[in-house]
Amino acid sequence: MLEIKRILCPVDFSDSSEPSLNYAVAIARRFNAKVYIVYVSDMEDFNYDNDTLLEGDSISEASVRGEKANLINRIPENIRNEIEIETKILFGIPNEEIVNFADEQKIDMIVMGTHGRTGLKHVLMGSISEKVVGKSTCPVLLIKHDYHVSDNI
Repeated sequence: MLEIKRILCPVDFSDSSEPSLNYAVAIARRFNAKVYIVYVSDMEDFNYDNDTLLEGDSISEASVRGEKANLINRIPENIRNEIEIETKILFGIPNEEIVNFADEQKIDMIVMGTHGRTGLKHVLMGSISEKVVGKSTCPVLLIKHDYHVSDNI
């Protein structure tokens, strides 16, 4: 039987992240697992490389702390007391950072949302979740962006 003790839930602060976060928390409660909530700041959105951006004033420790607090605050306080949660802000290409983090932390399962992109936008941009599924060494559970978690999980 699969033992689930470490769950990674990448979020992007959009409404479509909420169902996957709820699902990750529900699984963590059921298996007494730790949840890692990760946000990846996409370096492709900047005209800098990692070293330049991190050395400059563009990203302050205060802003990273604020984003980490924003991650944890997405989970109701009563649930935060029931499960172990760790938040992390990463910088890079999202699918690569998610897979690398999962490998480094020996994650048992990744629970992440899909944005439901279709057509030309999907073809041109690809899908972060598709790339994670293709490169991950652990199971990946994809939650549709419009899925609502039932209380029975």
